[in-house]
Amino acid sequence: MAWTIVKETNCWEGHGANGLEAEAFGAAPGVTSLSECQTACLLLPGCNAILLTKATEWKPAACYRKDLVSIGECATDSSIDLYTLPGSPALPAPPPRPSPPLPPRPPPWTPYLLRTPSQVASALNQRFADGLDGSEPAPGVLVHVFDGFVRTLDEPWLIGSNGGVPADRISASLVNSRIRRLFSGNQAAGFVLSYEHNSILCAWAVDAGTMSRNCNPPGPSASCTPGCSGGEKWCEVEPTNYCPWGKGHLRDMVQQHEWLGAHNYNEVIIDARVFEQSTPFSIEAVVSFGGGGADEARRVQRLLVEHFDLPSGVIPLLRADLEGGNAPFAVVPDESEWASDEHSDAT
Repeated sequence: MAWTIVKETNCWEGHGANGLEAEAFGAAPGVTSLSECQTACLLLPGCNAILLTKATEWKPAACYRKDLVSIGECATDSSIDLYTLPGSPALPAPPPRPSPPLPPRPPPWTPYLLRTPSQVASALNQRFADGLDGSEPAPGVLVHVFDGFVRTLDEPWLIGSNGGVPADRISASLVNSRIRRLFSGNQAAGFVLSYEHNSILCAWAVDAGTMSRNCNPPGPSASCTPGCSGGEKWCEVEPTNYCPWGKGHLRDMVQQHEWLGAHNYNEVIIDARVFEQSTPFSIEAVVSFGGGGADEARRVQRLLVEHFDLPSGVIPLLRADLEGGNAPFAVVPDESEWASDEHSDAT
């Protein structure tokens, strides 16, 4: 039986499909490959479509069985593909739920949507405190500080060119309890980036002047990697104090950064195309560092919520004091507390 693939497309309740798993937004148990997922769908009455997430080096693929698919109502997501069977019905919305209505359900490919803002802050603090000692593949928290490289201030997640630098990469830094420096001196605002929904092009243990490391044509290719390529060899081939680490070598970069003294910030280069395609889920939180970025962080978080029609807690507004212990991330609950704390800081 022939399946039709719709790449980088995600559908869920209220957004183009009806879920058929026994557990709300759960995956088909024990199914981690395309053939297994297709077979599991054929064995389930009513199933005529599947979603299969893309496996990563630390997370296997997951299968979600669907029916009542309406592709026009689905969302673009670079981490998942949709497969449909011939003759799959396309209805404008799932059928009415029985009474009492079920609570709203988040998309299956973003488990952090199930967390409250406090749980997001707690998870980031744990990742920050653990650093290289943690079990996660990410030895810290990945932060992109707002740097003006945007197409429009009303959609600051759309990366723009600036000063001749192509819009094909994002510069970020990894921070943890032993690495606390950010671009701009920790007095700005930015995004906490999701490891799962972004693609790392390379990582430098130092500021590598990546604005001058451009590709022609722009974008990564077999011969050039934006923000990474230059005269140096990759660190995993010929390690020096000034070389880029390839994807999958974040821990090596962090170890080198600590060995060099961690006096300045490191630079992690993110593929801008993947970041944009996965927005808003390429962003774990909006955060300010120090008082200077508080207003901009709140403005950007509101724009995300309004533009993507998200509950405000999905991408929480946080603040962080990277010099203040091993749990620097905290939730900004509401306008009044934000204003009160800022006034207190100013006095």
